[in-house]
Amino acid sequence: MKRLGLLALAALAAVAALAACSDDTSSTASSSGGSSGGSSSSSSSSSGGGGGGGGGPAGPGFLDAQKITAGGAARTYAIYVPPTRDPAKPLPAVFVFHGDGGTGASIRKSFNLEAVAGDAAIFVYPDGEGRSWNLDDKAPANKDIAFFDALVAEVKKTWGADDKRIFATGYSSGGYFANQLGCRRGSVLRAVASHAAGGPYGADDEYDDNGNLVCPEPPVAALASHGTSDGTVALSEGISSRDYWRRVNQCATTTKPHDPSPCVEYTGCAPGRPVVWCEVPGVGHVVWPSEGAKVTWSFFASL
Repeated sequence: MKRLGLLALAALAAVAALAACSDDTSSTASSSGGSSGGSSSSSSSSSGGGGGGGGGPAGPGFLDAQKITAGGAARTYAIYVPPTRDPAKPLPAVFVFHGDGGTGASIRKSFNLEAVAGDAAIFVYPDGEGRSWNLDDKAPANKDIAFFDALVAEVKKTWGADDKRIFATGYSSGGYFANQLGCRRGSVLRAVASHAAGGPYGADDEYDDNGNLVCPEPPVAALASHGTSDGTVALSEGISSRDYWRRVNQCATTTKPHDPSPCVEYTGCAPGRPVVWCEVPGVGHVVWPSEGAKVTWSFFASL
């Protein structure tokens, strides 16, 4: 597969780095109720349950240790459904993918998107099989894409999520996976946001004569954020993501400032498919500590 060698080297380094931090992306903020990872227990626990909203297992709030069968396997995830949810007003759903060695619960705590969203979305935190993601196989053979498909169906059926506002974001290998989903599930997703990551990429037969990736589904809006001091996933990987999304979304090469600085937004993109790039000086292999959650949520909320 194209770019697989680069990713393999990055993954080896990431395993060592993430084994120590377990998805702690150096964010100083923490999120309530995120103390445990996806469990094999069949029971559910809820923090912040009760109040508004209706239906669903154990009521709205934070639900840990959820189970679902996908791709012939039992998979686990956590989910946050705002207690203030109004069933008559569908909320967007944001899927958040952890890095290698992490869990859904650990990326929930370190990314802390719920705090900046203010109960304006449902957040889903899947657990990777073996604490990682399948970045290589095409959709028919990819159990992690089947897992995503099953979770989308579940969150729409049980919690009435808005099927026009399904988003994916992730850190490190989870960011790669979010970009892979943007390529292979563009008809489902409204946008993706990747942090300290790269991709999408595909098999050799998915590139045109000019070496450009041709994804099987339509392109989506995209944000990519990468620190200039990332020693695990090279900055060039984030630049490749930026360039891919800029090309398929028909953007010009010129930019305009995008809040917060130093982010920029490309001009001339196809309607409804903006592309934002944040190249952050001095930041390493982490989600941008001061602004990562804010820029991700504000990007999704604008769509």
